[in-house]
Amino acid sequence: MRARVSGKSGEGYPVAKHETLCVLNRLHNRQKDIAALDFEKMLGRVDELLFHNARGMHPQATLELLSETDLHTLSKQMGTNVGVLKAHYSNLAATMSADGLA
Repeated sequence: MRARVSGKSGEGYPVAKHETLCVLNRLHNRQKDIAALDFEKMLGRVDELLFHNARGMHPQATLELLSETDLHTLSKQMGTNVGVLKAHYSNLAATMSADGLA
């Protein structure tokens, strides 16, 4: 699945994981501000941030970094740069290296 996304760094068409629709549907049902919207119609909205966690961070970035996706690939996928990912997700560095540090 590919989806058009628009953000601070412009518009892009990232490649989604196979389970994306199931995950988005679960998030849709959990988020009170959008739960009443029809899921299919809601997917067409691009005027506001729809899916996020409590801190506004992207769950995708966190999960990808924890699964050892390299920063360059993830930055391209998210339409940002490596520096931004390092600045916002540097707290994951120790977690990502836990096996080597233990």
